[in-house]
Parts: sequence; structure tokens; C-alpha cells
Amino acid sequence: MITRRLPEDGFTLLEIMVVLGLMSAIALIALPHYQLYVAQGKAAACQANRRHIEMDERGIYLESNQVSLAIDPKYRCPAGGTYVWLVSDPAASGYPQVVCSLHGPATTPPAEPGAEALFSSSFDSMDGLTPLRGKWLIKDDALVNAGGDEHRLAFGDTGWTDYTTTVRATLDKGSGYGIYYRADGEEDITGYCFQYDPGYGAGEFLVRKVVDGRETAPIQRVRMPDGYPVYDQSHEISIAVSGDRHVITIDGEPVMDFADASFSSGAAGLRTWSSAARFESVAVTPAER
Repeated sequence: MITRRLPEDGFTLLEIMVVLGLMSAIALIALPHYQLYVAQGKAAACQANRRHIEMDERGIYLESNQVSLAIDPKYRCPAGGTYVWLVSDPAASGYPQVVCSLHGPATTPPAEPGAEALFSSSFDSMDGLTPLRGKWLIKDDALVNAGGDEHRLAFGDTGWTDYTTTVRATLDKGSGYGIYYRADGEEDITGYCFQYDPGYGAGEFLVRKVVDGRETAPIQRVRMPDGYPVYDQSHEISIAVSGDRHVITIDGEPVMDFADASFSSGAAGLRTWSSAARFESVAVTPAER
């Protein structure tokens, strides 16, 4: 009687070695990117901490006319840096300013109203702001949207051409917020819109064209890094447009640099949709020549 041997299940040693080699190659490629994403996330969180420390100090000084220089223990650099006051004298330019031993000073805050700024607001009032859709409120020294539907707001001059818009904002919950630029300021708005959009795909930064209130598909998009602090974290968005060039930075890190000449001039503005956001400051300055 002949006994047939059944084929054995499993992998050969060679196949296992090939798989392990591929996994090692993938890890070598992915690890530096992952480490970069983690480092960027920690730097952004540290920067936000420094801005909050400075805001706390400024608020104490305005209320009591006394210098505090206290740093709440809840503000800690996630990378292990130490916070030190760089400008502690209220009479000195730039007061108050705190630095991190690893990350340096926070990004320069938006300019105060003056000759060099086209528009600037710390959102302590609705002056200069034109609601286009939805209800907007000033609450706790921030501009907030009331309700979950779409909200639109405009500010500035539709004759603006080349300028930089810098907005500091925090997304509390929901799909995201947008920043209009080179827009016509109408309720059914036309112009560009940068979107901080964790609800798009796995979470992305993107730019769309908007025509009569209707969005096109993104003309530029960048995925948010893994582990990026999306919610309850203040971020500074800077959009510089000159000619057909658009340069967008987030917390001082460049994320987009592209060309598009669809709109050559227009005002700026803000947008939310199915979300709750707090806008803490804005400044619009002429483009550098």
C-alpha cells in the first residue's frame, strides 16, 4: 500500500528571510518620517504653551499693573525643554516673551494695529468684522461661532492684492475651520479658502477655490502628521500670497508652496462648519517685496 505525503503548510526559511528583509527596509524608511512627525507635534505643543504663558502674563499685568512671571505647572515642554523669561520688563519692546531651551521663542505674535498692518484684531470686539452667515460672538477674548452649522465672516478690503494673513485659532471639536483670502466678502463668497480639516480623509490641511459659496475640489492638500495635536491646541496659520504664489506655514513650519492665479485680489475672512472653534488673533500685513 502506497502512502501519499501531504504537502506541509508554512513558509520556507528563505521566504521568512525575504519578508523580514522587506519589513526592515520599510521600517528604515518609515522611522525617520515618524520621528519627524513626533518632533513637529511636540514643537507645536511647546509653541502653544509659550503663547498661553505670555497671554496669562499679559492678562495679569493689564488687570493688576503688576508683573507676575509665574508659569503654571501645567505648561511643560513635551520634549523636555525649560521655559525661561526672555522679556520680563513691561516697558521693554516685546513684553512678555518666554523662550524654551529647546525650541527658542514662540512665533512673533500678530502685529498690533498700526501703520504697517492692513488689519489687526485680538478679537476683544467685533470692530472691523462683517458676519456673512451664522452667528458670531466675542467670548473670553476670542471670536467664536455659535451653533454647529456653517459660519462665514469677512474683514478687510477687497482691493488687497499681495498680503500675509496670520490667524491664531483653536479647534475645540468638529470638522474644522477655514481662512478665506483674496475673497469678495459676499455671503455667497468667492475666493480662496485654506482649511484646517481633520474631517477630510485621515485629516488634512488643504486649499480650495470657492465660487459663489461653492467649493471646488482641493487644489492643494497635505496630510496632517500622525499624532498631530488637532483639538484643544492653539495653532498659528500664516498665509502669504504674492502674485500667483501661495506660501502657507503652520506654527512656523512651511506646509504648502504653490502657484495659482485664479484670484488676484480680495479681502480675508473666517469660516467654520459642523464644529466649534476659537479664533484668538488675526493680523494682515503687506507682502514683503
